[in-house]
Amino acid sequence: MRPLKNRCIPEARSSEAQRPSGKDMPKAGKEHASPNTQKTFNWMLVKRLEFMLYAIFGILAAMSFFIPPLFLVPLSYSLRIDESWTASLLSILAIADFMGRLLCGWYANLNLTRTIHLLTMTVVLISTSLMLLPLANNYLSLAIFTGFYGFFFGATVSIHITVLAEVVGMSDFDSALGLFMLIRSTGGFLGPPLAGLIVDMAEDYSAGFYIAGATLIISIVFLVVIDQLQQKKEQENDTDTKPKKQILLFPSLNFLKLKTGKCQEQDMGV
Repeated sequence: MRPLKNRCIPEARSSEAQRPSGKDMPKAGKEHASPNTQKTFNWMLVKRLEFMLYAIFGILAAMSFFIPPLFLVPLSYSLRIDESWTASLLSILAIADFMGRLLCGWYANLNLTRTIHLLTMTVVLISTSLMLLPLANNYLSLAIFTGFYGFFFGATVSIHITVLAEVVGMSDFDSALGLFMLIRSTGGFLGPPLAGLIVDMAEDYSAGFYIAGATLIISIVFLVVIDQLQQKKEQENDTDTKPKKQILLFPSLNFLKLKTGKCQEQDMGV
């Protein structure tokens, strides 16, 4: 993410070659002379509504993403599943995550669906799988729901940075990515302790999965709002680029003028 070299450097060197040396320059000129600087970080992104809405989505999503791996093994122990089978659940989660990243990234490159719509769909499916996971009562059902969660988690991770680029544009993407990761990390820091507190109060590991699913459902609202704002901007841009039609106060008189003009051209041709 290192910023590109300043394109103005060659021009600056040529202009410096034409200027007089430092001895000939007055003191005032030396005081005002300064090397070319390039702005490398845009803190003003915090004033952009769409970016802040997406950052809030990132906080809520991060709060949920780190909860299931923490309580998956304890939940399996509470179901009296053998320890050797319990260890395989994390392997299923990792393999499904890998497949989700590949397939969703490939599908996103086809440009068949708006990326933010695809992200919304994957988040809906993640929350659904988290809500259903505590209903498992044996190893097979737990493994199936774990695979679903891992797949849609990987799909979400593969495209959520792409959506960020669409929200802020490529000119501010480097600054937006750093700021987004900084803000989102607060969710990853607060999510597991809060979920652990709720699990301790409820004395049931299922509560952690319900909290994670509910938090993701809330985050979907921010994605929907961002999508509506983007569509509204696109419609405004389309209306601005369309040529304005000339409004005629008396269309019948204009038609008569055109008709008489054509008749005169025919007479001149004859």
